[in-house]
Amino acid sequence: MSIELKIKSKHLALEPAIIRKEERKLLKQIRSYKEYHQVTINEFFVSYKEHPDLNNLQSKYSRLVSHRRCDVKNESRATYLARAFIKGVPYKAVEANTTGKLSEPVMNSLVKMVMKYGPVRYANEVNNTGTTFKVVKTSYEKAREDVEKWLENEE
Repeated sequence: MSIELKIKSKHLALEPAIIRKEERKLLKQIRSYKEYHQVTINEFFVSYKEHPDLNNLQSKYSRLVSHRRCDVKNESRATYLARAFIKGVPYKAVEANTTGKLSEPVMNSLVKMVMKYGPVRYANEVNNTGTTFKVVKTSYEKAREDVEKWLENEE
């Protein structure tokens, strides 16, 4: 088991709380800006044109929320699954109640972590035909096949 992956998992567990704290700071700034400039909720489109600073604060806030809800969530799930894959724990034991396939961002992160931290070192599969070399299967494709086999395994 990779200690780096364990550390990454711990950092990802702390990250949502840090992001929420920054979100609260931005919400306070948005509220104080609205109070100072007397912007009401109904003036959203007017505030976009007349108050670009307010628009910047709101876009920062929405990007932070999106990062926390999507990116951090997907990355921590992929890290959790990568740790289970490397330990050899069956997928059904890790996520017993899930149906369907993994989303593409989770799958990409999972495969990259398996390639980076896993015990198997993946290399490109090359077909040598005389003087030319042709890549038949990339290391990413080989790792993805192993991960997909692990996901489909019923044990």
